[in-house]
Amino acid sequence: MSDQDTEHKTLIFESKRKQIFIIGVCILFILADYLTKDFTDQSLFWVSLFFLGGLAAYLTIRLLNPANDFVAKDSMRGMYLLENEFEIIKDEIGIFHYVQEGFSATIKDETIRIDWNEIDTIIAYKENRDIVDEVCIDLFHQDTKILALSESIPGWFQFIKRLPPRYQSLSAKWYDAMVEHTAKPMVSILYDRKRRHHHQVTKICFPDHNYYSMFSDGDGI
Repeated sequence: MSDQDTEHKTLIFESKRKQIFIIGVCILFILADYLTKDFTDQSLFWVSLFFLGGLAAYLTIRLLNPANDFVAKDSMRGMYLLENEFEIIKDEIGIFHYVQEGFSATIKDETIRIDWNEIDTIIAYKENRDIVDEVCIDLFHQDTKILALSESIPGWFQFIKRLPPRYQSLSAKWYDAMVEHTAKPMVSILYDRKRRHHHQVTKICFPDHNYYSMFSDGDGI
């Protein structure tokens, strides 16, 4: 299938064989439940029937939908598409609009306008979002939060790319270090205009978070 054909389909990075296997397992369990229904609790039988039957029906409809394109992540095509998809995500502006003096961000139909020189403090931290941890940053003006962002927001990569050139003391490697560091939860000061100690800033701006600095004083700010 060409890339042009892929553009008109919904990419699902899962193996077709895996989907068929799961559907088959559901059908086998449904059959087993039916054959043993006289020896089991009726309510349990119907719950199992509706759950497994619903799952099998959903997966079958999704599998047979011509608008869906199933691609195994570990296949050559899957790796190529994932790499290109990530490159597109890294280049997109997303919710942001940039001007020389600053930027605006449109979140939930509200547009927030911020000048670069308004930002006094930038704090990075991780939050648990269901299965995975998500890197977040909060921007502060005079110790008051003016914007909260996370890496799931469209335009995240272009935004964090623009931060180090604006704030020369901000480490260009902060995001990679934050992603790789999994030992403990952290709140790290990336930039503070007054160059205050980490503990002083987190005590004022982040009093309810566990504190762990990713950088030594002078490295991150």
